[in-house]
Amino acid sequence: MLETEEGQLNAVFACFGSAAQHAQLFEESLAKFLLVYNKIANSTLSLQDLDMLEAKLQKKTMGSLLRELSNYVTIQEESVARNLAEALNLRNFLMHNFFIARDQGLKSEEGRLS
Repeated sequence: MLETEEGQLNAVFACFGSAAQHAQLFEESLAKFLLVYNKIANSTLSLQDLDMLEAKLQKKTMGSLLRELSNYVTIQEESVARNLAEALNLRNFLMHNFFIARDQGLKSEEGRLS
């Protein structure tokens, strides 16, 4: 598969897709956490309110969800806070700059395989 340009590009796209999938699943997990937290902490919310909250949370980006999370959770472990910030930075790079930063590199075998 990695012997042809097409195969090499397919490998890059597959790896990108896998990373994007994991980023989306992480965002979904943050949204689910916030939804469950609101269900537990705010028993006065109606079912309709919870449905609206769920729809709202599903539309938020990882950065928005992490800011929302900080309203409810204090992360005291510095390494956890650093890892979450790094995850956000990497997610943003992946979604907004990955292919732009590698545009020239994808035109050569060395660039595609590195």
